[in-house]
Amino acid sequence: MPQLGESIAEGTIAKWHKRVGDAIGKDEPLLEISTDKVDSEIPSPEAGIVAELLFPEQETVAVLTVIARIETDTSAVVRTEAGASAMDAKDAAPPALRAPAAERTHPVAQVGSEAARASEQVPQAVSEDVAGGRFYSPLVLNIARSERIGMAELERIPGTGVQGRVSKNDILAYVERKKSGGDAADDGAREPERPAEAGAAEVRVPMDAMRRSIAEHMVRSKQVSPHVYSVTEADVSRLVAYRERMKQGFEQREGVKLSLTPFFLDAAVKALKEFPYINASIDGDT
Repeated sequence: MPQLGESIAEGTIAKWHKRVGDAIGKDEPLLEISTDKVDSEIPSPEAGIVAELLFPEQETVAVLTVIARIETDTSAVVRTEAGASAMDAKDAAPPALRAPAAERTHPVAQVGSEAARASEQVPQAVSEDVAGGRFYSPLVLNIARSERIGMAELERIPGTGVQGRVSKNDILAYVERKKSGGDAADDGAREPERPAEAGAAEVRVPMDAMRRSIAEHMVRSKQVSPHVYSVTEADVSRLVAYRERMKQGFEQREGVKLSLTPFFLDAAVKALKEFPYINASIDGDT
């Protein structure tokens, strides 16, 4: 589980793009993870065959934990028992893949143990959240940049990933259609809308980890600090005029611009000293 930010300690596996026994190329999307700060599509660190998926979808896992193994010896054949699910990979894989690493005769790439390496491939995804509320993985953004696809054009590409997200395959298919002269933006590839049940007045969609965390923090903030608002108008025209007179000299002397904020802070400090109960808190019945 790669660490997509210094303060992120865990991630939730939102979706596996591959199953045990599937072939996968280097940098091809392996899974999507969700954290309380960012969602991201994680590429495979190596090419090979998916040998083990160690956690199911929607499982929350600590960073740096091994979450999958990829058989990098392409001559090896990975078989799963009839009806075995991807999560039964540990029992379904042949003995060579279940044996301790020291006993194996060919290499197996561990996804998650080299989180620093994965972080290089998904560099600082926290900063890649874009306008419009739609998230794009660093891999998709890199493809868009190399193909000279602007953000407005990227917004129009239909996505088949989680919550309509644009995947690597979506943007590559778009580029191919565009080069062939087809109608790239509208080819019926949009994710089908989820129909409401007959007579139902609402459709319930599970929250991802980020929305769930935001909701929990919002509720907690109300419980910790009851919110009360009071609005009063104040004439600060003399303050504005004073700032206008002083700002040029202040910037030359201090090297920073003079804003109204320090004046408001000064007023707040004086008010708190005069009315200390404003800074009080409740503890039981005291």
